Amino acid sequence: MQLIVRKKNKQIANRKFRKLTKQNVQQGDEGLPEVREVSNVWTFDKDEKIYYKNMTEKDLRK
Repeated sequence: MQLIVRKKNKQIANRKFRKLTKQNVQQGDEGLPEVREVSNVWTFDKDEKIYYKNMTEKDLRK
């Protein structure tokens, strides 16, 4: 499940990037956007990792 969510977010981000790049090329803009201008990995859906306050030593080894 984790990889599917992250993969979908990456696909959406790259589609936005390609669309913006194509628009810039058609308009004759010299500067091309960077991927980080179009998307932010911190806004991607979470990969279901959570923090437990009362973890045991056994839980930390997993």
